[in-house]
Amino acid sequence: MVTSNELWVSRKAKLLGYKLIKELNVGMGFGIASYLDVNHCYNNHQAVLVWLEHFLEDYPEIQSIDPLKTEFLKNFPESFYELA
Repeated sequence: MVTSNELWVSRKAKLLGYKLIKELNVGMGFGIASYLDVNHCYNNHQAVLVWLEHFLEDYPEIQSIDPLKTEFLKNFPESFYELA
């Protein structure tokens, strides 16, 4: 039996998610899953994609990165990040 470690998320979640990861410079490590309320087994990039998949299920009209950045950052205390 062969299993895949690939994360199954929609194409839209992947496209927007990787843009979000790049624009916010999200590191590959671990630790943000708990802030995003997703399973802690996911690394930071996977956690962003899983969070985004769930978010887009609730808000399918979102098509651009700017509203996603705002919603994403609401999950963290202000001391966790610094806006440029």
